[in-house]
Amino acid sequence: MPAASQVRPARLGVGASVPACTPSGRSRVGTAPARDEGGLRPSDKDIGVALSNGNDKQRALLTIDAAASHLRSGDADAAFALASRALGEGIRLRSGKIVERARRLRSTYTDPGRTAMVREFDAQLHATYL
Repeated sequence: MPAASQVRPARLGVGASVPACTPSGRSRVGTAPARDEGGLRPSDKDIGVALSNGNDKQRALLTIDAAASHLRSGDADAAFALASRALGEGIRLRSGKIVERARRLRSTYTDPGRTAMVREFDAQLHATYL
C-alpha cells in the first residue's frame, strides 16, 4: 500500500462527462450541476435515495446538508429543526463527523436574534460535549 503522501486524487480524463444535478431531478450528462446561493443542490431523486437507504450516518449527514440549504435561504427554524434531528442521530451513533458538521452549521448562523429553535439546538450541541 502506498504511503499517504504518495496517494494522488483521481482525475477525470479530458472529455469525460459527469451526470449533473438538476432542479427537476433529471440527470443531464456533460453539464455543470445546479447551484444555490451557497453550493451544490442535489436533485430530488438523489435526496430520496439517500434518505431511503439503510445507512443512518449518511442520512444524518444529508439532513445537515439540507438544513444548511434552509439556512442559506433564510429559514432558520426549519434549518435548526432538521439539524437537531441529525445531531440526535449523531449522538446516538457516537459519530464525531455528524456532531462536527452540526457544529460547523451552527457557526455559520450569525444572526443576533436567536429563535427558540436555535436556542434548543445550542443547548443540545452544548450538552453533547459535557
